Amino acid sequence: MSAPDTNTPKEARRHRPALIGIAVALVLGALFFLTNLFNATDDEIDPDGGPQVTPPEATAPATPQ
Repeated sequence: MSAPDTNTPKEARRHRPALIGIAVALVLGALFFLTNLFNATDDEIDPDGGPQVTPPEATAPATPQ
């Protein structure tokens, strides 16, 4: 059974913010998932199986003036 008097345009207008919120949440969730997926598979691997780590560049120590 459905309601006897329905104002479809009014109902659509009332539901628009909720539907936009759901769409934004889905897009953000997909972006988060893909970002984590690509970051997890982006590590370069050494032949021995460990992650490749590059040492930081050496800089001269700061001298007081």
